Amino acid sequence: LALGLLWSAAADVVLGPRTRNGASLVNIAKLPLHTKGRYIVNVENERVKWACINWAGAYSLPAVVGGLEAQNLTNLAARISNLGFNCVRLCYSTENHLMNPLVMD
Repeated sequence: LALGLLWSAAADVVLGPRTRNGASLVNIAKLPLHTKGRYIVNVENERVKWACINWAGAYSLPAVVGGLEAQNLTNLAARISNLGFNCVRLCYSTENHLMNPLVMD
């Protein structure tokens, strides 16, 4: 979610395109999210539907998700949003987190 896929009603700014297919983006004015029974809901208790994509690679030796060596984060986040996803699952390594490896630029 932190990849620029949120919509701000107050500022009327979209970090990603307005025209998109797939799940709705999360309105920042309706955060934080919480659970209600088996559902994730916003502050108005409206159900939030996730359409997630797995972004692998942070568990590997470079400790960085795949694709960042070829595209910048803004372009990748926009592409994910354009494909209709509103959620990103990041796979990471606890060992890498604890060891805090140096990531090469």
